[in-house]
Amino acid sequence: MNAAGTPERRLSTFDCASIVVGIVVGSGIYQSLGTVAAQTASVAELAALWIAGGLFALLGSLCYAELAGRYPEDGGDFIYLNRAYGPGVGFLFAWTQLWIIRPGSIGALACVFGNYAARLYSFGPESFAVYALGSVAVLTLLNMLGVRQSTRTQNLLTVAKVLGLGVLVVAGLFGPSAPAEVVVAARGREGDVALAMIFVLFAYSGWNEMGCVAAEVRNPQRNILRALLIGAAVVTVVYLGVNAACLKLLGLAGMSQGQAVAATAAVRALGPWGERGLSLLICISALGSTNGMIFTGARIYYAMGKRRPLFAPLAVWHPRFGTPIVSLAVQAAVTLGLLIGFGGLKADDAAGGAFERLVIFMTPPFYIFLMLSAGALAVFRRRDARLGEGERAREDHYRLPLFPLPPLVVALAGAFLTYQSIAYVARRFSEEGPALRGPTIWVVATFATGLAIAMWDKARGGGAS
Repeated sequence: MNAAGTPERRLSTFDCASIVVGIVVGSGIYQSLGTVAAQTASVAELAALWIAGGLFALLGSLCYAELAGRYPEDGGDFIYLNRAYGPGVGFLFAWTQLWIIRPGSIGALACVFGNYAARLYSFGPESFAVYALGSVAVLTLLNMLGVRQSTRTQNLLTVAKVLGLGVLVVAGLFGPSAPAEVVVAARGREGDVALAMIFVLFAYSGWNEMGCVAAEVRNPQRNILRALLIGAAVVTVVYLGVNAACLKLLGLAGMSQGQAVAATAAVRALGPWGERGLSLLICISALGSTNGMIFTGARIYYAMGKRRPLFAPLAVWHPRFGTPIVSLAVQAAVTLGLLIGFGGLKADDAAGGAFERLVIFMTPPFYIFLMLSAGALAVFRRRDARLGEGERAREDHYRLPLFPLPPLVVALAGAFLTYQSIAYVARRFSEEGPALRGPTIWVVATFATGLAIAMWDKARGGGAS
């Protein structure tokens, strides 16, 4: 790390691909298998949905490859939104990430880890809470100690989870086939393809995180694109393999009968040790995603602190460890607070308490900003066409082919998922309003405070883009 305490380009293509795969292959695949299968009418339709999800991830990755190539700085969407729509929108994104989206994502993954770690080894009713809170604290500490420590941890967890899923796929494909009556039972039924697609895209979410660490990537013009393409390809192959193994072992009807599809398939393929092995694999997957989200998230607040004097402490880059140490600490504090405040971290409430509340309230703003980021690419292309040659952004970056189709697809998908997620939140609130009152107040207050700060800063001439 240089004396000035700024990011250095240390991340290789493998490091970057590990971040992408490590974040995407988290708990989503395990939670989505049964729901997606239950909403599909045939094996061909099931395969088409998961392939479509992979193509969407690929299109999104190509969009973000151009965005990150144009502006290879830490901060990701914060940088793009700042430059496309102005500092107010960029600030609101970073503010929402700090208080809702990022701690919601990290906290939900910590809940998954705590739930399955407690199944592997329980030392009492407090096991779930200790595992969930401890995973956030320990991984944050590792990220504080240096980029090499955090990337080595990420690489190890990513390789372990991909190999583990590979074992499950191979065991499933060579394991016993589903009974004939189960296969026949799946024929002729109907499902909700739109609902299935929501869960497919949830399982693929996370490919947009690479831009957050662009300032730390060696040769970003080449390696960011490579990492995004490798990541999208690996995730798609892994997901199709897992679905193929579960279909072989359980059949489509068997996959549709519950949420613990992977556990049921593991027991059928590997015997009594299969469930414990899968619990360990889910723990590794959740830790890999949590570590990646912690690593990339802190770079967003670092970028905000550099451009907003009011938040300058978040831009402290430790000269010895080479990490945004204050941003990491604040991110951990908010995450731990929401984990405790949203669900109480009771062992018997692990699935329906903190986890669900964190997910349902971070999802709408996440997709709103994803839609805006896709639109930013159109803003930059139009701006390039208007500006003179000397004023344009650097021209040696990757340029997305088939423009404007890929960003249009991503933006439309973002709009669809925004609508669906808001409708889901409204439905849940009508069913259990009192239980969701606290989280709702938190989200509304966060947005209102962010808007007030953005307007105040604009009035005083702050918020440089």
